[in-house]
Amino acid sequence: MTRSIAKVWALVTGRVPDIGPQDGSLTEPTEAVLGRYCLDFRPALLSGHYEPLGEAGIPLRSWSAVAGYAIACFQRLGETGDDRWEGRFLSPARYLLNNAEPCSAGGVAWRATFDEGSLQPGWISALYQGQAMSVLLRAHLLTGEPEFLERAREAWRMLNVPVDQGGLAARFIPTNDFCWEEVPSQPASRILNGWILAIWGLLDLATVAGSPEIWQACNMALESLRRHLPDYDTGWWSSYDHPVGRPPRLASVSYHYEHIWMLRALATRTGIDDFAYWAGRWDDDAGRVSHRLRALIGKAGQRLTHGY
Repeated sequence: MTRSIAKVWALVTGRVPDIGPQDGSLTEPTEAVLGRYCLDFRPALLSGHYEPLGEAGIPLRSWSAVAGYAIACFQRLGETGDDRWEGRFLSPARYLLNNAEPCSAGGVAWRATFDEGSLQPGWISALYQGQAMSVLLRAHLLTGEPEFLERAREAWRMLNVPVDQGGLAARFIPTNDFCWEEVPSQPASRILNGWILAIWGLLDLATVAGSPEIWQACNMALESLRRHLPDYDTGWWSSYDHPVGRPPRLASVSYHYEHIWMLRALATRTGIDDFAYWAGRWDDDAGRVSHRLRALIGKAGQRLTHGY
């Protein structure tokens, strides 16, 4: 109930409690190679977003929480230089390293332990793959241990395997462009933030150890995202997803700002002007109280009408 009230208050005020943008206050130990992560996760450490933690100091909720917590600790390490944050980062990084599971379609993945719609426990996610790659590559650069890099190389291949073959690639019809699925449902859900974070993770891998194959996958993903961002625009807000067979869900204020901040970071990293355009357009929407209130009412109506 407390977090639900916080989300409503965020929609009204435009304040986001758990994340922040990639701004000048953010420093990371490996930014000379990778730059900074596309989001600032340090606020989530203060808000308790990753709690509860297990005995090993690792979030229990999901693989996204494990990876997000690791990145937040890494960012605190860059901010403070305190070795304690290095230990807090490496603990979940090694947990990711040791708990990736082989997939019959090739490569490795991190499997969800809970249901998601029609998906039973054991499903995989492009969100998990992308965030895990970003953590593993930072751990590799920090420690020099090759096992982290090798695991990231094994993880990316699931992004190119079609969903109906056990992977994470869904298609847009009729363009035949692909999207990497945060939730690999059938029909496709095409959730925007998970797709972007998967692209960011692959860009990290390409930067550290990119082969022509990996760079080609990055460039195709960036072009597909660029061409389909208009699909996620309502005219006054962004959509959380672009599913097949049902109306898209409006983004919550947190996800709306995530879209803005991730696209702005992608524009800086890639030089693709369309990302900056949509970041600016959605930022203008976020600055309008009337648009935030419309999003609040629209989200409530969606839940009442469609159950989501």
